[in-house]
Amino acid sequence: MRTVKKRTRYIKVYERILLEEKKLLEELAKIPVDGRRTAPVNARKAFKLISDMCYQLAQECNVLVSYPQKAIAGKKVDLGGMLILLPNCKLVTIEELKEIEDRRY
Repeated sequence: MRTVKKRTRYIKVYERILLEEKKLLEELAKIPVDGRRTAPVNARKAFKLISDMCYQLAQECNVLVSYPQKAIAGKKVDLGGMLILLPNCKLVTIEELKEIEDRRY
């Protein structure tokens, strides 16, 4: 009997980024925020979570992810738009990264 090798499916970078962002949003939802009345400790905690996620992605995927418009808006932390710096020093959005990777693989 002949065995068929399964092809390994690699997780694309944009999929990994979206997965981490989903986890991050779940963690941010647990932090009590209330606009300008948010305790400084909670604000630091929220921004530290974002920073840690970006650092982890930089280590694993060799891309820099940033949220230049992040802010505490009302009862939640708003991440705003995401920018990704590729190894060739090109700034792209998540949609552009998806197009690039879909063309490549």
